[in-house]
Amino acid sequence: MRLRDYTESDGPAVEQWVKAYDQSWQMTNLPENGFVAYDEWGDVAVGFLVKTDSRFAVLEGFVTNKAAPSEHRHEALEMIRRACEERAKALGFTRILAYLQHDGLLKRAIDSGYRDVCRCAMIAKDL
Repeated sequence: MRLRDYTESDGPAVEQWVKAYDQSWQMTNLPENGFVAYDEWGDVAVGFLVKTDSRFAVLEGFVTNKAAPSEHRHEALEMIRRACEERAKALGFTRILAYLQHDGLLKRAIDSGYRDVCRCAMIAKDL
């Protein structure tokens, strides 16, 4: 498994992955720090690090290609998480937050050293 930086040309494929999970993203609003994991199978997953004007960064937009084998998806998500953590440290952040919708991802995050700090709803308003 290898990583590359997310580029705009990855957008159409990622948008299809998102739709496969019955979600929708505003593809033009993605953060500048994103990673795509790929291997001999093809592109497997994507994830982003959102910079803030605080001491914490946010993990966001982790999604996998449903067509990829599950073991590839798991490895890809782990690689992207580690890459985001390294990038956050390099940028001077001291904490990472993430909003999770899936209990499996919560378990994986806790197993990787994260703490469950609250159960909350995320709301949005287009401006």
